[in-house]
Amino acid sequence: MIELKKDSFEFHNKFQPQRVYLAQILNLAANGYEGTKEEISEVTGIPTGKSSGKVVPHIKYANYMGLINYSLCRQKYKLEITELGKEVYKQDPMLTSKVTHLLCHYNMCDDIQGAPQWTYLFKYFKEENTQCINVDILNKIAFKEIGKNVDFKIINTIYSSSCSEDNILGRILLKVNKGQYEFEKVPYNFEEIYVYAYSLLDSWEKYCNDSNQITIDTLIENIRWGNIFGLNRSSILDILDELEDLGIVEVNKQMLPIVIQRIDSSKNVIEKLYDFCG
Repeated sequence: MIELKKDSFEFHNKFQPQRVYLAQILNLAANGYEGTKEEISEVTGIPTGKSSGKVVPHIKYANYMGLINYSLCRQKYKLEITELGKEVYKQDPMLTSKVTHLLCHYNMCDDIQGAPQWTYLFKYFKEENTQCINVDILNKIAFKEIGKNVDFKIINTIYSSSCSEDNILGRILLKVNKGQYEFEKVPYNFEEIYVYAYSLLDSWEKYCNDSNQITIDTLIENIRWGNIFGLNRSSILDILDELEDLGIVEVNKQMLPIVIQRIDSSKNVIEKLYDFCG
């Protein structure tokens, strides 16, 4: 049985993440803001109400995306920007860059950082050869593997919506078509190479930090880093070659299985994330 975070699958309150609202939350976190959801609504224009609204879901989305941390005490949300969030805020405060979108997608899918639906669907359910799945069948498989009903409705909403500029996740990896989830590979562009560097090192530090060397099989089968981006073994090797050229890792292809050695750290890579953006 797959163990996922105990966080509520209903964190989104049926609202999809909107880029402009996330940018407002990020701005508040960058300034160390603290206030009730009503006060946050007043200063940002994000709608809220007594029992519902978009403020709290967007705080949680921003947290799952690795941009902010927050705490709640006496109905007041204390927002703090993360180290990753600081670089995003510095380089792309309106969250329009593909680099930013990929970073948010990666963190949404992470076991520790992310949202449980995304973790399950993109990291654990999605395998190298999985191209599509009927949503009803997915629900049955998820119930068997997780031991509870999983709400994928918000994913339907996000990935079946039109590709508007305000949809920060909806153009990445998945299409929803007539009751089917169709998985796609994230197109690789060198401009985003440091997203792959950061995410690889971040995953390595979280799940295999006691070793500076891992095999390609460990990366694919245990860390499951490639699943998040829809990468097959060949694509992973191509990216590793690029990362070796940048001094991020060393790859020993003479070993069987191939051995990867980390040279850099995710913390050091953060400031390089947008280096190749036009």
